Amino acid sequence: MTKEMKSLPIGEEIKIATYGCTKEELVHALDSYRLTPTQLNSIGNAFRNLDELELAEKAFLKSIDLAPGYDEPYAHLISLYGKLNRFDLCEAIYQKGSKLATKKTYIMYHDGRLKFLKGDYNGSLVAGRCILIDEQWRDENAIVLVIKSLLMLIKTNQSENSDNDLQEAKLAWKRGLTLFPGSQELLELSKAFSK
Repeated sequence: MTKEMKSLPIGEEIKIATYGCTKEELVHALDSYRLTPTQLNSIGNAFRNLDELELAEKAFLKSIDLAPGYDEPYAHLISLYGKLNRFDLCEAIYQKGSKLATKKTYIMYHDGRLKFLKGDYNGSLVAGRCILIDEQWRDENAIVLVIKSLLMLIKTNQSENSDNDLQEAKLAWKRGLTLFPGSQELLELSKAFSK
């Protein structure tokens, strides 16, 4: 007869979510409690914060297995695999998340951010634009991604029309400041448009 596992106590859940656990405490939680996909995702983030990347991967994958429609572990795995330079796995997780997750913009953002870091500014621009369409411009990170992608296309001479790209970046910046007036990143980008 197998012993039924208990749910994770709320105090432990808060401690995990605020990165207050040691590696040993996180392993204990994985082994001792019946965890929800959200809790597994939090444990994965806590492991990543401790630089325990294999354990983080295990928690994210288990979260996906339990709830394939939950978007956050896909996005966090993309980011984790990018940190490990495992771009083949990034693409595989992106494809799987794009098919199975119910909310895809978080996954799209992490994929776009990874493309930006790899120097694929057209790819990051497309991801940012898609998020802005899906979220009706209510995503500050996507606005910043679009602006930075456009500016990098110009800076690296990859732009097909630098005047149009600069104009689009400036319009996105203005709209972003209207929607998110306290955004430090958008305020920081004002230097690019003050010339």
